[in-house]
Order: sequence, then C-alpha cells, then structure tokens
Amino acid sequence: MDAMDSQMATRQLVAALESTDVSVRLTAALKAGSRPLPDYVEALVERCAIEPDFFVRDMLSWALRGGPPPASSRKQSGDDWPRTWPRSSGAVGVRFA
Repeated sequence: MDAMDSQMATRQLVAALESTDVSVRLTAALKAGSRPLPDYVEALVERCAIEPDFFVRDMLSWALRGGPPPASSRKQSGDDWPRTWPRSSGAVGVRFA
C-alpha cells in the first residue's frame, strides 16, 4: 500500500469512527485491528479517549495492540505448551510434561 492509499484508508477509518451508529464504529475498529497500519495509531488513540461505548473502546484497544497475533508466533517462541492437561485433577494451571 502506498502513502496515498494509506492516507485514504486513515481518512475512511476516522470517518467511520465518528459515526453516530455504534455498529459502524465497532466494525471500523475491528477492521483497523485486523489490518493494522501505523497511520491508524493516532486516530485509534484519539477515538479511544472519547469513545462512549465500552465494546467499541475494547475493540479500539485491541486494534492498538496490533490485532490478531501472527500465525507463526507460537512456533517462534519455541514453546509447545500446553502439552497435556488432565481432565479433572483439581490441579488448575499446572503444566504436565
């Protein structure tokens, strides 16, 4: 995406986040987090500060964290947790090798 497309996408995001319709704002935040662009950060932070709806604010904060984790994040960490969990041992949160 070039600079012109990025600016256009940011303007569209801002317009959607200013909508009076909560579902439009929620969808905009979801889209921003699903395909995050560095240009979105300022618009997301500004909206998060004034957004009256809890669910939209929650989605805005999720979008600011960068959206969904990369599919390879687990492989990069080198951790194959959890290996095996007992069905009912009473040991909550215990990792078994």
